Amino acid sequence: RAAHKLERVRLSLLSNATLFHREGVIEGLDLLHDAGGEIWAKLDAGTEGWFQRVDGTTFSFKRVLDNITAASQRYRVVIQSMFHAFDGVGPDDAEIRAWVGRLAAIRDAGGQIREIQVYTVARRPADPSVGALERVRLDWIAAQAREAGFEVSVY
Repeated sequence: RAAHKLERVRLSLLSNATLFHREGVIEGLDLLHDAGGEIWAKLDAGTEGWFQRVDGTTFSFKRVLDNITAASQRYRVVIQSMFHAFDGVGPDDAEIRAWVGRLAAIRDAGGQIREIQVYTVARRPADPSVGALERVRLDWIAAQAREAGFEVSVY
């Protein structure tokens, strides 16, 4: 940034947090933080089952939760949470309560969550079974996190 006189450009890392436990990644996160950058970590689920369905990764949900917790213990983070439907069926109320519980557990472990961003798909995804949630549902999801004491924005 300095070489191109871009010091005023804000740095943000958007990540699924699957590799935050690796030493080289931690060093990179430290550099980002020292440069005034911010980590935006994805957390799209409250349970292992929904996590695997939504994210389709080989990493365990526990690994992602542990990584977000560890990162948020070192730096303030933004949590990005995309909720959508599969064949018209989105996450049920129990899934959302579990998601809020995961956020609370991160906070209770000393994690610093600056903001939670709740959103849905904005364009036609490659998977035709995936569809957007209605704004009223997104607002309800956000309200659950707000009731737990979090700052939440809905997009």
